[in-house]
Formats: sequence, C-alpha cells, structure tokens
Amino acid sequence: MSTFGIYLASFAAALLAGAFFFYLRWVAQGGREKCPSLIPDRVDTMDDVRHLLAQGDKIGAIKMYREINHVSLKQAKDAVEAESF
Repeated sequence: MSTFGIYLASFAAALLAGAFFFYLRWVAQGGREKCPSLIPDRVDTMDDVRHLLAQGDKIGAIKMYREINHVSLKQAKDAVEAESF
C-alpha cells in the first residue's frame, strides 16, 4: 500500500471514529428527545386515507396515499378515486 493510501485509510478511520463519538454523545445528552421530528408520533395507515376520503378531503387522501405507498401522483389519484386499496 502506498503512503497516500495509508494516510487516507487512517484519516477515514479517524473521521468514522469521531462521527461515532459525536453520535454517542448526542444520544447520551437526550438528542433523540430534543428532536421530535426524528421520531414519528404515529404512522399513517390506509384507514386514515379512508377517513380523509369520508370527510371529503380528497386531496389530503391522495397526499397521504402517496406518502404511505411511495407512488406517483397519478397512481395515487387513480387509486383513491377508484378506492382500490
């Protein structure tokens, strides 16, 4: 291994160790509780999509369907309009 490769490997190892140390410190200081956006409050389900549809919120139902199923706008719109879920 060349000298450059040795330096590069040692730099990468030090960088990885440093990142791991900061992560452990962040967790120990309650970082997960301080960042509620990292922990979802609840998970949306297809029942929630049906509920939005029953309330007449078709656009909200399509948005939620897209988030749950990771599909395109057209696929979500077609599925919600056909209620094929």
